[in-house]
Amino acid sequence: DRFTVTLDRDFEQVIRACAEPRPDHPETWISERIIASYLALHRAGHAHSLECWEAGPDGAPVLVGGLYGVSFDRVFCGESMFSRRDNASKVALAWLVALLRHAGFSLLDC
Repeated sequence: DRFTVTLDRDFEQVIRACAEPRPDHPETWISERIIASYLALHRAGHAHSLECWEAGPDGAPVLVGGLYGVSFDRVFCGESMFSRRDNASKVALAWLVALLRHAGFSLLDC
């Protein structure tokens, strides 16, 4: 109950958070060209995100973790994930697995 989890609520914010440099990975493969490509896939209904939100100091939701990927047929290919709070990306992944099982998917490529 620590996080509120949503699907496709803010795809662009998720992919941009995944593209942010990390101390152990200062460079990213997620360029602006790749972001634009995935945004087009999202608009076409092929790319999806799961978001983990936490209430901020003013009560407004703050994105603290998530993942995104591409789906086709009964396959979901996870592309990247991020976490700004302990275990937030793991919570998003657990929710993804539950959603894919419920929807009858047969493969999750991580």
